[in-house]
This record gives sequence, C-alpha cells and structure tokens, in this order.
Amino acid sequence: MERRLNISVDLDSTLARTMDSWINELNRRKKSHYRVYDIVDWDLCRLFNISKSEVIDIFDTAVWCNWSFRMIPPTEEGLSEKIRRIKRYGRLDVVTVLPEHQVKYSKRWLSYHGIQYDNFVLAADGKDKIHMPYDVFIDDNPALADNNGKIVLLYDQPWNQNVETGVIRVYSFDQVIQFLDLSYRHLTE
Repeated sequence: MERRLNISVDLDSTLARTMDSWINELNRRKKSHYRVYDIVDWDLCRLFNISKSEVIDIFDTAVWCNWSFRMIPPTEEGLSEKIRRIKRYGRLDVVTVLPEHQVKYSKRWLSYHGIQYDNFVLAADGKDKIHMPYDVFIDDNPALADNNGKIVLLYDQPWNQNVETGVIRVYSFDQVIQFLDLSYRHLTE
C-alpha cells in the first residue's frame, strides 16, 4: 500500500482572502488608505505601528466574527474542488494560528465554502508549524523558509516577496496540484 502524505494548509491568506477585510478595518480606524499590496512585511505590528492586541481586535471585528466571515472570499475561484483534488494525496489538515474564540467562525467559513479537511489544528506560532509532523506545507508565512528540509509551497502574497530560497513559490492551488502530481511518488518513497 502506498504511503499517503500529511499535508498542512494555512487558513488566513492561503485559503481565505482575509487581509482585504483586515486592511479595510485598519483604514476605517486610522483614517488611512492602505491596500493589501502595501502589506510588504509579515509583522503587522511593526509595519502599521500598532499593538498585537489591535491586530487581533481587527481580525475579531472585520474577519472572524459572527457575521463577517461570510463576506471573506476564498483566495481563488473553484477552491473547494482544488482542495478535494489535493486530498487525494493524503490527510489534509488546516493548520493555523488563531485565538481560540475565532476557531468556530473559521470552521464555519470552511464549511460555508465547501472546503473539506481532516483536522483543524491550532499552532502556537506560525514559525512552530514547521516542526509539526507534515510532509508538505502550503502557507503564506515567509518564516517557513527556514524549514529544516521540509517541503514548503509558499503561497504568493505581497508580504513574502523577499523569500527566494528554502521554498517552492506557488501562485495558485492549480500549481500545488501540479507539484503533487509530479512529485507524489518521490515524496512517498
């Protein structure tokens, strides 16, 4: 029997286009005019000179709250079907960093958009994900470039443009599927 892969996929900005709503709420609060493409650094606190609690509060208000999660679009068209195709290769877990109170809305978003997964896993920190028992990581976090030889499919976003080594940059889930199609036999030997 062929070994199946353990695949980790991130939620925010990999499956869900959360930063559009996040930046709109930041603009409302600060009376500013930022765009998602202005988020050129993973560290939102440093980039926008705000506290970590304010970052989380914006996510609470604009993204993962009781009503707004329905307004968050997937990162690309046909995402639920693409995820179904990726699941052919093994166990697919949504692995994300969220406060506990945002989990139920995140799961509702996944269900609302028909995105199938095996487990919903909370990581303590985005950098800690790489130490979890997965064969392939699909994520937008630039810190995963320091990956101890693990396979990281870095989902292209403005804040990870400075990463050039240690990852395979992907621009769509079609490219993820293409990578898995070409590499599956090698990865499971």
